[in-house]
Amino acid sequence: MSSVEIISISPLMARGGKRAGAGRKPGVPNKASRELKELAREYTEEAVGALVRVLRDKEAPASAQVAAATAILDRGHGKPTQHKGARDDRGQEMSDTEFFGRRNRRAIS
Repeated sequence: MSSVEIISISPLMARGGKRAGAGRKPGVPNKASRELKELAREYTEEAVGALVRVLRDKEAPASAQVAAATAILDRGHGKPTQHKGARDDRGQEMSDTEFFGRRNRRAIS
């Protein structure tokens, strides 16, 4: 007969867990990301030119023209803000609790 040893593994260890002091410190940029950004910036003018060519190309699919226009606008003016707050019938903002409470009441009735 062989003897079997049972090893207890904590739930955190089974999935990797968080270790104190591990990882990049907050505010320290990722070196690879910085180098990639610098390289990409060398092609900014060419990339914008390509977007403008697609936008002006009458034979390009409309979806490509819209994608190019969106990319140009997003980079030139910033992406539009997204309003996440729900509003009631009178246009007043509702909290998450109010929203989900109303939604659940409607689903029940």
